[in-house]
Amino acid sequence: MPEQNPNLAIVWYHRAIAYFPAYAKARVHLAEIYASQGQPANAEALLIPALSSRDPEVDWRLADVLIAQQRFEEAEIQLETARSGFEHLLERHLYAFADHAAEFYAGIGKDRRRALEPARANVANRPTRRAVKQVQAITSQCAEGERTRQEPSCSSRGA
Repeated sequence: MPEQNPNLAIVWYHRAIAYFPAYAKARVHLAEIYASQGQPANAEALLIPALSSRDPEVDWRLADVLIAQQRFEEAEIQLETARSGFEHLLERHLYAFADHAAEFYAGIGKDRRRALEPARANVANRPTRRAVKQVQAITSQCAEGERTRQEPSCSSRGA
């Protein structure tokens, strides 16, 4: 895998957005770079226009940058919208969104039990190294949560 070059990625994402302003994925990835560089306000400015895409990853990443700015109530609204969006997509297109939904639920979505279903579906559908590592990580996090009694069992999902 080539070495990451965030500065070059910034240039290309800006070009993509200039050419196609509604390109939500370019906005999300550029916002992720800005957030990782400690620029949450710039990340937020990129994500706001992409909310109309109804892509739950936009809401998820916006929640991340709102939390970084300690705007917790606003972040919770975005998290709920992301949850709802991922549930809608998973019902209709499980395999297309399984990896991102699993990442969301295992992370900021704070529902590792929910993360297991799409993670397992993803590894069954396409057993890539990344998919296998993802399901192993979530399973390990579940086991740790159960061991420390910090969360309920991940082995079965309640209604």
